[in-house]
Amino acid sequence: MDKNHLTIPPLGSGGSFNRKTDPEAVARPKERPKHINHSYIRNADGTLAKVTNFGDTSLDHLHYVTVFGEDKHRRRRHHYEDVEPTGDILDNGNVTLDKFQFDYLFGGGSRPKSEKPKEKVTEIEHPYSRGLSSSIPYYGSPQILTTFNTSRKLGEVSKIIPIESGKAWINTVGDSFLTLIDNTGKRLNRTPIYDNCIWDFAVNRKHKMYITVDRSSQVHALTPYGDQTAAGNFLGYQPYGVAVTDDGRLLVCLRPLAGTQGHSKLVIISKTGQVTRELETHEDRKTPLFTDPYNVHCIKSGKIFIRDGNTRVVCISENGKHLYTWSNHHDDVNTEGEEVFNPSRLTSDRHGSLIVSSKDTNKVYILPVDGKGLRCLLDLTHGIHAPCGLGVDNDGNLWVACKERALHIIKY
Repeated sequence: MDKNHLTIPPLGSGGSFNRKTDPEAVARPKERPKHINHSYIRNADGTLAKVTNFGDTSLDHLHYVTVFGEDKHRRRRHHYEDVEPTGDILDNGNVTLDKFQFDYLFGGGSRPKSEKPKEKVTEIEHPYSRGLSSSIPYYGSPQILTTFNTSRKLGEVSKIIPIESGKAWINTVGDSFLTLIDNTGKRLNRTPIYDNCIWDFAVNRKHKMYITVDRSSQVHALTPYGDQTAAGNFLGYQPYGVAVTDDGRLLVCLRPLAGTQGHSKLVIISKTGQVTRELETHEDRKTPLFTDPYNVHCIKSGKIFIRDGNTRVVCISENGKHLYTWSNHHDDVNTEGEEVFNPSRLTSDRHGSLIVSSKDTNKVYILPVDGKGLRCLLDLTHGIHAPCGLGVDNDGNLWVACKERALHIIKY
């Protein structure tokens, strides 16, 4: 008999248990049973089963997975055709069993729903997930396809924009030019040299570049043929982050210089070069949307994300309405015992989810577009050290730049 089955003695004719007195039981001291934390769940056939804190159960007719080891215990096939003989015990304290939801180990017994729910597939939580939102696509286990180092003549990679045929433009810290590399790190080309170091850059679908340079109020434009123009000039402001939307509009983060009145703001420039909108305050026209905008990124749904300082990512709509903010201690996730969230660079994938690197915590996160939850995609276990520059190529692979000029191409 399985050690977790309940032993129920037969009832006598008087409705009480039949017990035979053992003469030696009076003199023999009773052994104190070892305490095992457990809870009970009810099988589909009405019998009770015990679940202990060691992951053992008495589910004779089920195939289940424990969270305390990778061994899978197979039992004989269930003889009820209308019951799915599979149950998954997850490390979040829940178990889904025979179309019912139960508390496991930490709960107070079974809690069947009032109505019989529809049959659904139960997913086991990804080992690197943190507060996974149900709306995030499941990415599976990340796989590093290749790793290489960029030239020692270049600084640390701060931004990556992959283009066709395994090539990417990169911006390197302290350099006043952009470099084109292939997926082995070989330098293929570079832009003209500007007067100061480059803050940020963006590339549209026609391969036209938009570049922001330190101590310059202009947003520089560079055509594939080498022609240089200005996409905008903002006197009294320093342009920082720059991005291009799918329809060709330009987004620019502006921070006021000393002596300039006003808040930091985001400007939207049309394809014809006209400033169509300036976003700087909430609807009360007093509270600033952001204080230190460094990077900006727009996903395919039209939502705009701004890295504000070192501790926040602000999400707004195209008309400037504040939607939500991920702060240093992302409020929508239980972060007790977790490190703080310090964003570095922003990009997005073809699913529309935002991807954020965190150099200080050695992690790469995926932030769902509904503003709820936080998922860790990459960390030190994948060899990710101080990630900064990010980019997604046409095949959906993620390029991640780390310290010591290491660059990883990752399938996820």
